[in-house]
Amino acid sequence: MDSSRCIGSQRAVGEPSILPIKIVHLGKGAVVLANVCIEGAGPFPFVVDSGSALSIVDTQLSQRFHLHQVGAPEQAAGIGCSATVVPEQVSNWSVGSLTLRSQAVLSTSLPNLDASQPLDGVIGSDMLSRFGAVRIDYRTQTMSLGGRENLSPTNNSAPKGAHRFQRSSSKGCASIPRSGS
Repeated sequence: MDSSRCIGSQRAVGEPSILPIKIVHLGKGAVVLANVCIEGAGPFPFVVDSGSALSIVDTQLSQRFHLHQVGAPEQAAGIGCSATVVPEQVSNWSVGSLTLRSQAVLSTSLPNLDASQPLDGVIGSDMLSRFGAVRIDYRTQTMSLGGRENLSPTNNSAPKGAHRFQRSSSKGCASIPRSGS
């Protein structure tokens, strides 16, 4: 990957930040991908998923960047699969040209979207909600995050609550918070 695209990110200053995204068509649906950099390296493809309560980093990236564990591993199970998730702190990361605040994420092994499209993480609503508004423009393949980034809803501590997993492909699972957690 071209890590030069990870240099020069900056904090949001009040105006909406417009970031490039990639739309990947899978079957009858579409998935939104954004480039995420960790410790100045990448970019890595992350799914933008406002339906995911918590952001996720693939275990291989977590190990590569020695993310600090901030909570006990949890065994999570669902229909047809199970997985262990580990709360970890990501301190230096960005999406597109936008520097993000440090926060706790979940680490687990993620499947590829398909044979030609790797998946290194999920940008969940814990990160997206800090900007107040999110707009996905499928036509121009851009994502607009409104305004200045507020404090993390996870308060930089370990994500709490049980998680269930739903099969997202024949090769893996995706984390979905249980209702009421």
